[in-house]
Amino acid sequence: MRGSLPPPHGHYPSLPPPDTKLYNHQTLDEKMASQGPTFNELPTKKTSLLTDPHYWQSQCPCATITINETTTTTTTTKHFATENDKCPPNNNNDNTPLCDENTNPIQNHSTSFLSEGYTLIDILNTTTNSSSSPLHLRQLITTLSSAIQTLSNHSLPAPFVLLFDETWHLAKVASQYLTALTSPHNVLNYDILAWHIDASRGDAGFSPHRDRQPPTKELLGKSFHEDGHAKYLTLWLALSEAHTENSCLYVIPKRYDPGYGEGDDVDVDEEEEEEEDGKKRGGLDPLLRALPDKESFQNIRALPCHPGRGVIFTHRLTHWGSRGDPSCTEPRMAISFVASDPTFEKPYLANAGGVPRCW
Repeated sequence: MRGSLPPPHGHYPSLPPPDTKLYNHQTLDEKMASQGPTFNELPTKKTSLLTDPHYWQSQCPCATITINETTTTTTTTKHFATENDKCPPNNNNDNTPLCDENTNPIQNHSTSFLSEGYTLIDILNTTTNSSSSPLHLRQLITTLSSAIQTLSNHSLPAPFVLLFDETWHLAKVASQYLTALTSPHNVLNYDILAWHIDASRGDAGFSPHRDRQPPTKELLGKSFHEDGHAKYLTLWLALSEAHTENSCLYVIPKRYDPGYGEGDDVDVDEEEEEEEDGKKRGGLDPLLRALPDKESFQNIRALPCHPGRGVIFTHRLTHWGSRGDPSCTEPRMAISFVASDPTFEKPYLANAGGVPRCW
């Protein structure tokens, strides 16, 4: 099953530190060294700097951090000398309509969601009863994509973007969409992930999997509401262009996947010894069951997305992130949010009854 936490540090690509010739600010090591002893000799001081919101604010000046009802923000980008790290303008250069006229209510996606196990959604042009304006959403997406790219420039994993208010503003919007599409009992459970996939480095998303695998058919049935809607669903949202060249989501629709509703003989993520006929101890591999012949591979669907477009899917949908073309220099950035019924899976935060200060 896909875990709720980022992979261990060693699973992230080892990136070179930023070229200090391109930056006017000091790197973390340089800043610590300028204060006296070497970086490794000051673990306490190092930790203090890493937990200083003003330090993180200086690294991602486009974003904001709220502390004790006070928002810290940097009003200038003078720390950075490269265009890629500056705050991009909040204009509409890609001609995507900002106007909220003729938008589609989220409920219109319900039929396809129930029949396929997923639905494509454009949050800039799909409404909920309390959704934010398209312009505000575009600004959030632009800011987060810039922040994730900056984190990558500093060899830091994309989930560090959870430090910033904009992630939590978008989480609030995501929870509204997930609840409106399915059930008021499905609420944000704080399972949030973010990605920076660079195909030129050989990066790829997660391999094929289901998000949750109830151990019995009875428990599988209980993971759905009586109306057929799942008690666990994810909104995967593109923050940059996500296409077949730089990695996008691929899925096997519900109608072509016998194990979606019937359950699997084995967990798709389990590593077990295969026999010659493709069976494993415990039964047939879920992927082989869904893809038994060459024609069945035509059922796989690629889901490229523009920024602001995403995929809402259930815990039973088999999905994965592809490996892009190594010649592609455009990274793919995305973020995901999960809503669940607490009777199936409780929120990951003990005080989830409250809300982030930035809300």
